[in-house]
Amino acid sequence: MSQQIPPQQQPHWPPPRPETRRVELAPPPGVTVHAPRPARRPGAEMRRVRSVLLATASAFASLACVTYGWESSGGEAFLGLLGYLGAAGIVLLVLRRETLPGWLVLASLAFGLLLRGDAVGALVGTTVLVRRGRWRDAALASLGSAASITVGLVLDGNRPPDRQIWAMPLDDGGYSVLTVPGIVAVVVVLVALPFVVGYIQRQQLAAREAVRSTQETRVEADGLRGMLGQVEERELLAREIHDTVAHRLSLLSLHAAALERASDDPELAELAAAVRSDAHGSLDEMRDLITLMRTPGGIAAAQEARRPVTPDALALLVEESRRASGVPMSFTMMLDDGASMPAPTARAAHRVLQEALTNARKHGRPDAGEASVVGGPRTGVRLTVTNPLGAAPSGVPGAGRGLEGVRERVTLLGGTVTTEVASGQHTLEAWLPWSSPPSPTPTSPTD
Repeated sequence: MSQQIPPQQQPHWPPPRPETRRVELAPPPGVTVHAPRPARRPGAEMRRVRSVLLATASAFASLACVTYGWESSGGEAFLGLLGYLGAAGIVLLVLRRETLPGWLVLASLAFGLLLRGDAVGALVGTTVLVRRGRWRDAALASLGSAASITVGLVLDGNRPPDRQIWAMPLDDGGYSVLTVPGIVAVVVVLVALPFVVGYIQRQQLAAREAVRSTQETRVEADGLRGMLGQVEERELLAREIHDTVAHRLSLLSLHAAALERASDDPELAELAAAVRSDAHGSLDEMRDLITLMRTPGGIAAAQEARRPVTPDALALLVEESRRASGVPMSFTMMLDDGASMPAPTARAAHRVLQEALTNARKHGRPDAGEASVVGGPRTGVRLTVTNPLGAAPSGVPGAGRGLEGVRERVTLLGGTVTTEVASGQHTLEAWLPWSSPPSPTPTSPTD
């Protein structure tokens, strides 16, 4: 329902828009603005702490094994130095265990068998292999770890008790050393530990992945639920439009046809024929709109099914406006390869020109106006409509959102719209790209 505004309170068309501008203010003197820190991923701190602990444990175990395994003097001093260098390399590989688990296992086994080092690096690498499900590699790494640990324990047991890592002093001055059952128990526990830890970590990763998948599924379900709600709303709106507006237009067409047949005045009959033709055109566009709103495949599929708009329809639109209003309007159209104009661009140009001509009739003076459509595939389409501006809008009812709808439609295609009032002339200029950007196209605004 439209509300009539008294003439003295009716605003000029188009209403002025306040100009807004975003300004970046400089910080006050002496104040330093720091850039925000990037957000850290969840669990990054825990992974960093775990890496430090594993590297520290590997370093202590390596230093202990090399120190107790080689004499600090004589010919073994050089081998001890190589052992310390190997220990440093194993620590670095422990820090890179996620990317080089296999190399960590091989280097640690060589370190333990050749330089009397420890097998902590091999156990860490085996844990990573188990977590990733590389069971064959993990089994081979476990066999190598068992051999390295067994050799290390046997060599440790052959040294004097005071130089054995696993020997414990007793109260009577003697030492408690590992026997064969103790060696077997230590080997079994150390080899089984990576499988237990790796399997637990694997299950935790699977649980987190299941939670993430559930969240993504819930988001998709919410999106589908929202789309279903939009489809239901469009169906309801299409039904209301069909039952109200389309019905009124059908009655208007019937009344105009009856008036055309019953009138003896040629001018009145011609006017009635024009009203009937406009009503038929509006009904066709209304059916297109209802089809678009009811299409299950979405807006893009519905727009593909709509009747194409050719550049010749622009000239026909100006001619129909000239006959309906009696206002002379000159029209110029220069398009390079106009037959190849994409359907979205042609349809948008048709709507923009239609809205501009409608506003010229509603808000302008009955003087001559100008309309032009120029462009091509390289430059895009530039549409300009200039008309004398009236003192106040006419009494023709309207939704009042025509210019806003034009801006939305053109913006969706990546174009621009500018309006200007100067010297009593209102100018609307729109630029449309020859090909629209590949983005989702929501429902086109109509007036």
